[in-house]
Amino acid sequence: MIGATFEDDEAYPIPFDDRTGRDPNDPALPSTRERIAAFQRSPVGIMQDMYRPKTWRDLDREAIMEKHGGTNIHGMALPPPSQGEPKAWRDVVIGETPADALFNLGLGGTGRLAKGALALGGLFKMADPAEAAPKFARGVPPWLTHPDQWWQGFSSNKLTKPMSEMFSEHVPSPTQVVRERFVSPEWFQGRGAFLPAPGDKAMAGERLVGVGGQRLDVPVELQGGHGFMAAQNPYVWASDQGVISTLAGRSRNLAERYPNVFLPYTGMGGQSVDFSHHMSDTLSEMVKNAQIIKRSKDPERMTAETFDTAMRNPITEGKGEKEKVVYRALEDWPGVLDPNLRQYLADAPGKMRDKFAKVMATTPYQRGGFPNVAEARLAVSDPRLLYDTPLASGISIARVDPNVIGPSGHRTYSTGIGGEYVGGFGQSIPATIMYPDIFKAYAAGKPLSPSQLDYAFRAGKPPFYQEANQEWLDGVMQYLGALRNAR
Repeated sequence: MIGATFEDDEAYPIPFDDRTGRDPNDPALPSTRERIAAFQRSPVGIMQDMYRPKTWRDLDREAIMEKHGGTNIHGMALPPPSQGEPKAWRDVVIGETPADALFNLGLGGTGRLAKGALALGGLFKMADPAEAAPKFARGVPPWLTHPDQWWQGFSSNKLTKPMSEMFSEHVPSPTQVVRERFVSPEWFQGRGAFLPAPGDKAMAGERLVGVGGQRLDVPVELQGGHGFMAAQNPYVWASDQGVISTLAGRSRNLAERYPNVFLPYTGMGGQSVDFSHHMSDTLSEMVKNAQIIKRSKDPERMTAETFDTAMRNPITEGKGEKEKVVYRALEDWPGVLDPNLRQYLADAPGKMRDKFAKVMATTPYQRGGFPNVAEARLAVSDPRLLYDTPLASGISIARVDPNVIGPSGHRTYSTGIGGEYVGGFGQSIPATIMYPDIFKAYAAGKPLSPSQLDYAFRAGKPPFYQEANQEWLDGVMQYLGALRNAR
């Protein structure tokens, strides 16, 4: 059963505070840029800006990968943490960044949940939320001494320039108005269950008009991402038809036991935007002014010809019997310099847009004059999510109505599911704190590698939901309290 409308509840909604923007009923609604600026000026935003991880320019990443092996998470090749690696490298690999460093404590975890840490693999560390902040507050992350040379999940390679020198220009979207609001975690206690809605980090409610000082001939409409929930849409979430059908089925099952089923936006990796039109549109526009040569006699020089060859052939990984096709061949590929490239990619499957971005992002092409893919990813992404570890959640939450399904209006994700936007916590909550029951169940079973854990979560391996009970609320409030005390 779907519960009563939220307007019937006097405790809802809780207006915006200074961290996240103004009351959505205010006629002078803030734009996405204004909301982001307010967040960046807030204590949480300032702390995130201070604790930025380092770009590992002084490390030979390929040598490290060859030595330690790797695992793939949303296109990021990350070496598994081990005692033989530098402590600083492990700190970055496991996501000990900004607010998440409050609970990702080195390799061991802490408090009563420490035993779950190793079982969950190096990427997700379970810790007592209340104990996390003091330990972090007393230490200085090793990458803090190099604040302008940081590595993030937006690039698997060494950056061609520091992210502080990457710029983009946006204007408010005339077609999508995003109205965010703040709601306290306490409001959810006892009101239902959370069903994670994994999504990319794309911004919503904005039109991208420039990247890296280059004006785009045709702007890019940014539709989200988590902001899709707060936009003036008839639907609260969008994805492919199969994903929405599964989400609706699970929502109906949960609705038999809970008065409300909530969909918290749950962030995927920084490169997950490659699947969407946001990236293919942006890179297609950037190609127009890129220093790409058609062909070269130098076998090491990457050209339009070599790029087109890569797109027209399959990309595989593994050897022998373990070899598998990661990206299929595009036999009708028009060419990277084709004037209709943008429309071709918009009509292509998301996996092919992902291939387009991933090939272009490799070091040889980045050195060969192709568009800066990391800069494009930053341009289309919500800055508030830059430092989140995978699957962090809570910045946008909606109540789902599984009986309303239809065309979403989103240019990448065609099918929408109905419901009502609730609000958000004003920041993301680490996955192990937002979904403690899910991760406890995973920790109790067969040990999973980071990639297996990530896949299990996104695939909805049981248990695939989190009840909004007192234990959940205690963990979230302890985490937020520890975050405030660390400021």
